[in-house]
Amino acid sequence: MRQAEGQGPEEQAAASKQSGTEAGAVAGSCAAIAAYGFAFVPAMSAAMAVTDTLRILIGFHATFLAACRRCYALKGAEVPG
Repeated sequence: MRQAEGQGPEEQAAASKQSGTEAGAVAGSCAAIAAYGFAFVPAMSAAMAVTDTLRILIGFHATFLAACRRCYALKGAEVPG
């Protein structure tokens, strides 16, 4: 949206549509993480020690955060923010 600032209505509409698509992708990723936690954390807690479960979950979240940072936040990212 910031790139369309000061542009005509067509450019602003295209930017609005693009930002909606990107927001949908982020929301879908967050939903996937929530589903992972809801389904697998209780099962892992029953099968192994709680500390091991937390380590696995923290590792998963760190990996996901690094991937999001690489794709969205870094300068020259694949999906410019």
